Amino acid sequence: MSNKTITLQSNSGKTLRCQVGYGDFKRMSELTARPGINGTAHFSPDYVRKVLHGERNNDQIVEIALIYYGNIQRARQEIEVYLMANPIKLP
Repeated sequence: MSNKTITLQSNSGKTLRCQVGYGDFKRMSELTARPGINGTAHFSPDYVRKVLHGERNNDQIVEIALIYYGNIQRARQEIEVYLMANPIKLP
């Protein structure tokens, strides 16, 4: 599966462009909760994919995706800063 770039926008106007990687839909589905017959259940990864591609509307999933991808971008920036300060020396 190739990475696909999507643009997410919340109702509050926050916008984020991100690359969807392998397993992202499953990880985000595990972060969601919806009332089920026997208590709390999770949305399926396929439903999360449809919401993020604009085929369905669910503000809760979009907000979770914005947080998820925001955390990934912050972690990448921190790694880049660390590597710039501490370059890896190959033998």
